[in-house]
Amino acid sequence: MTTSSPGRARLQRPPALILGAVGLGVVAHLAASLGAHGVMAAVMALMALACLSCLVSRREAPGALRAHRMCVHFMVMTVVMIAVHVAWIVMLGGGSHGHSHGAMATTSSHADPHTTTMLAVVGIEFVCLVLGALALRRTRALGPGRARVS
Repeated sequence: MTTSSPGRARLQRPPALILGAVGLGVVAHLAASLGAHGVMAAVMALMALACLSCLVSRREAPGALRAHRMCVHFMVMTVVMIAVHVAWIVMLGGGSHGHSHGAMATTSSHADPHTTTMLAVVGIEFVCLVLGALALRRTRALGPGRARVS
């Protein structure tokens, strides 16, 4: 939808960034769930569904406030997702399946597939965090009563 006001047209971009990042997160978690077994597959599928919660705030408020709330919710959820993935890696023992004997007991020439998957998803979550930060900056700069930041 195109409007004659350049400010209103710009306000549509941050939600588009968030929608793209949500799509990226859903695809990453679904791909991780397809490559996993048991509990990890179920958790990854549930996290893919949790990614969709960022779209709910889109209908709560009108205009710039809606876009701002969507960005804030997305940023919080992304940080929570990163924390969950890092905790999962730590609980798995970084590829030793929880069996470690000392800080540097063993070194392996191959990485555990679960750890590799989790690290890949964490990397994608950090990309999503950057996209969320860009979207949040745009909504704050273009919101009602705010001066535009170039």
